[in-house]
Amino acid sequence: MPIVIRGPQGGGHRLGAQHSQSLEAWFVSVPGLKVVMPSTASDAKGLLLAAVRDPNPVLFLEHKNLYQLPRSAVPSGDYEIALGVADIKRAGTDVTVVATSNMVHEALKAARRLQRQGVSLEVIDPRTLWPLDESLILQSVRKTSRLVIAHEAPRRGGWGAELLSIVQESRPLTNLLSSAHIYIYSLPTYYSLGTAYFLTHARTHAPTY
Repeated sequence: MPIVIRGPQGGGHRLGAQHSQSLEAWFVSVPGLKVVMPSTASDAKGLLLAAVRDPNPVLFLEHKNLYQLPRSAVPSGDYEIALGVADIKRAGTDVTVVATSNMVHEALKAARRLQRQGVSLEVIDPRTLWPLDESLILQSVRKTSRLVIAHEAPRRGGWGAELLSIVQESRPLTNLLSSAHIYIYSLPTYYSLGTAYFLTHARTHAPTY
């Protein structure tokens, strides 16, 4: 059935546990449902037009922090970005970073910081979690041999674990030497903590769960 459902998600706005979750993993596991998570205004427009014209049901998830980003250039007119095509937001040679939605911007900030230390990050935005552009991600990991996955959701049952599984299964092709998984605590979001609960480029961690 052709239908598009837009929905805000993500935390950092003192909205408590009821309105701060990242639930993309719930929907990626539904057969036949396409899941889109843009990180920029120009991507959002092209992906939304493609989603509206897609004959399948599409869930279009938008992080609430993205609504507060500075205005950016968006091409005029009618254009589509095909679902299932990832985008390299920053080319690099040392480490592949696959980040989703709001975490793309944090990954780009981290890349600029690490560049000053001589570390080159390649930042990839999947843009759609399903269908997933596995070939582009595997091609990047084959080049860098190192992978970092960053998403604003718990590790347990998360989308990042699925991606890591895909890369690990392709290890003979990618020559993966090391990997890391960046995620939030598997706990309800406390109103009193505000943004302290969430990840930024200056405060990343791999908590237990």
